[in-house]
Amino acid sequence: MKGILIGLALSLVLSLVGMIILATRTFYPRHRIVALAFLSLGLGLFIVELMSLRYLLLLEERVLLNILSEYSLYTFMLLGCIGFYYVFNKFIFRDPGPLKNLSVNEIQTMIQQDQDNLLYLNQTLEKIVKKTSYWANLDPTQLSPNNKEKLLQEWQQFVEASFEIDVIKQRYRAFYRIDMLKNLSLHSNCFVLAYAALIAQHKNILALTQNSVHNEDLVTFLNQSNENLGLPPNIYRHLKFRLTHPKTLLRLNAGRAYLALLRTNEKQPLALMEIISTGLKYLDRHITSVPKMMLLNPIEVMEQKAFQTWYPLQKHAAEKISYLRATRRDYLITPKQLKPYLDKLKPGDILLQRREWHATNLGIPGFWTHLAFHVGTLEEIDQEFSGLAYLKDLSPRQYLEEKYPETFHQMNQKIGRFAPNIIEAKRPGVIVCIVEESALCDSLAVLRPNVSKLDKFKAIEKAFSFVGKPYDYTFDFRNDDALLCSEVIYKAYQDAAKFNLKTELVNGRPIFPPNKLAQKFKEQPPDNQELEFVFYLEGNESTQKVKSRSAETFSHTCTQPKWYILNQYVSYKKKFSRVVS
Repeated sequence: MKGILIGLALSLVLSLVGMIILATRTFYPRHRIVALAFLSLGLGLFIVELMSLRYLLLLEERVLLNILSEYSLYTFMLLGCIGFYYVFNKFIFRDPGPLKNLSVNEIQTMIQQDQDNLLYLNQTLEKIVKKTSYWANLDPTQLSPNNKEKLLQEWQQFVEASFEIDVIKQRYRAFYRIDMLKNLSLHSNCFVLAYAALIAQHKNILALTQNSVHNEDLVTFLNQSNENLGLPPNIYRHLKFRLTHPKTLLRLNAGRAYLALLRTNEKQPLALMEIISTGLKYLDRHITSVPKMMLLNPIEVMEQKAFQTWYPLQKHAAEKISYLRATRRDYLITPKQLKPYLDKLKPGDILLQRREWHATNLGIPGFWTHLAFHVGTLEEIDQEFSGLAYLKDLSPRQYLEEKYPETFHQMNQKIGRFAPNIIEAKRPGVIVCIVEESALCDSLAVLRPNVSKLDKFKAIEKAFSFVGKPYDYTFDFRNDDALLCSEVIYKAYQDAAKFNLKTELVNGRPIFPPNKLAQKFKEQPPDNQELEFVFYLEGNESTQKVKSRSAETFSHTCTQPKWYILNQYVSYKKKFSRVVS
């Protein structure tokens, strides 16, 4: 018995490991295969141990076996009734539907109107599907806000048309309640309209998913909610899951058989029959994609559910870890040391920061661990960007106040004696603060993108729109609902003509680590410098002092290891000589 309990516990551990791999996407892009291997091992071990437990119980007492054998017939009948009830409840409509209280003339008039609506909706869906042929290679993280808006509008039109077809399907769902012996024409017309609506919807959803299903970045983008456009969360996943739902597949095949029966008795509307014929031919050509989708859909749902379960734990752990610091000393850079360098800052500058002894440093790749955006005070923004044609005769202050009143109000409120001039993403979310507070760290560098005034103002404008959004504990740039510190910079300057930041994949999710900005500065060619060096303050752990360093020294920081502070106590030469001796 002890061995069986150990085996059951091990099966549970294997299953938990599989779900964690699925939720965190460890081993991406093969995380699903690895997770399924762990889950299969856990399930297999669980079944083996249960069989062993059953064998032991039967050896000790055969009462259960006797009861099952005595009542096996009744058990079988009960299971059969339950199965029949499930099928009837799921696939047979019990309510009379909206046609019950209508006269024949009213139904015929409604059929004609809905037929015209369905033809229009089908044409709309087909036009949108044709436009989505480029979706397979589309990277939404690289799109400008205007292009993102156009993409979302196309998606919203597709979703809206699909839901309007749902209305037509539901209206004629109880077509079978119209007695075909008394009124065969009306019965068949209602069926054909309902079936044509099902085919049109299914075919166009399948066509669109085939243009986008392999583009994970786009799928994540389309699954985001958008209150302005009325898009609920996970709507793409919902539509895709419909394609392989048992109820949908049953109705597609049952409808095909019933249509063949009706064809011999009644002439059907040609326009609707064209939709059905074209749709069925398309579905037949792409029938091979259905089994694969039926296999992947449950895995995707399982991955989503696993992440939804794991995310609160991940967020809680990240929040707690952010408080951990292995020293009680103050940060080396103080407001007093920072003051001589503040006059060098301009709106649009980027602050790179590092704070030693923080536990979060272990999970952030590279030397630099935080980015902050120096947008400048409202007065500085006014001085720097006044006269831009983009502002349409408004001052920068007036423009920002009109478009982002809440952020403007925060920027207009002093923090202590200072006016806010920083926008950054921290534990509470995207906030406004002062450089005297944000730059309290152990090492600090400032870089200035070499872009036009217009691009710089647009970047500041975007940063204003980010304020108030939560911190992104999913660590995924494809999600616009929450932001990381480097994501604020990345998305603010995304449309700048001469400033190109590239993300990298971490567990299948695109991010831009802060250290990559320093790496970009080091690797930029002399004849095309996208970043300008402003200053670099280096803290020394050994002497507890801060020194101003050159651009050349800064350019090497991106290659410094996390444990570089040990080098400030003992040089490599001394350590090497000790090892040799």
